Amino acid sequence: MAFGTGHHATTYMMIKQMEGIDFKGKSIFDFGCGTGILAILASKLGAKEIDAVDIEHESYLNTIENSSINNVTNIVAYEGDLAIVPLRQYDIILANINRNILVKYADELKSRLSPDGILLFSGVLEEDKKIVADVYESKGLVIQQLLSRDGWVCAKMSLY
Repeated sequence: MAFGTGHHATTYMMIKQMEGIDFKGKSIFDFGCGTGILAILASKLGAKEIDAVDIEHESYLNTIENSSINNVTNIVAYEGDLAIVPLRQYDIILANINRNILVKYADELKSRLSPDGILLFSGVLEEDKKIVADVYESKGLVIQQLLSRDGWVCAKMSLY
């Protein structure tokens, strides 16, 4: 649960980044939702609609349960990989996952980002920051803000 309580450095930085973004009326995609903490926060910050996905059965169930506990009704949770989430574009994509998954799904995540959208990613070690950033920059995204904590990084990116 350390990754889903907000105490882990990556989750903490995602929350810090989210505090500076306007979520009101926006569509959100939480890729690798874990306990649902980021999707729930997005809802509390005013997001209109939220899709959340995780490959882990327990994470899927945790997202549903934690949404209910927090009286959040605008999250649609999916169990599986990105392919099971309906193809659409989002205003904000949250991806607190890991380097390999971020790199593997770069094309798909970019295609799901609206032209004025924001991609927040974390779960990347400082020494892997350049690998992930280079992949996303080659897809037409640019880092707007970068945070670092306890050997981890969190990036806020947008299309050029």
